[in-house]
Amino acid sequence: MYQVFIAEAKDKSLDKNLLKQFISSYLTQEELDKLNNILTYTPTIRPFWGATHYKYIVIDNIYFLYEVAEQEKKVIILGAKFNNKRKTFNFANTKTQQKTMKKWIKDLAVYKPHKA
Repeated sequence: MYQVFIAEAKDKSLDKNLLKQFISSYLTQEELDKLNNILTYTPTIRPFWGATHYKYIVIDNIYFLYEVAEQEKKVIILGAKFNNKRKTFNFANTKTQQKTMKKWIKDLAVYKPHKA
């Protein structure tokens, strides 16, 4: 069994919980439970993202990138993105990425009208 964590921005001038806010805004409780169950019990069965050592999972067409720390039995959710056309994930670790993620949270009704 693994512990699940959500990465926070390292820079003190940035919002710490932005990725967490995004996840709680865009996923229903049922989807959050599903994500948590998969990452808690079977995170290693998910595929790798390209040639990286990171894995990913898709819930409601949102890709979540995560890292598994086998020794510590931890899973860290690192970033998110909406589609597979963009090659990069949004980690909310820079001002530009945080601006994008804040826009996503603000525009929930535009991107996911069935959840607004």
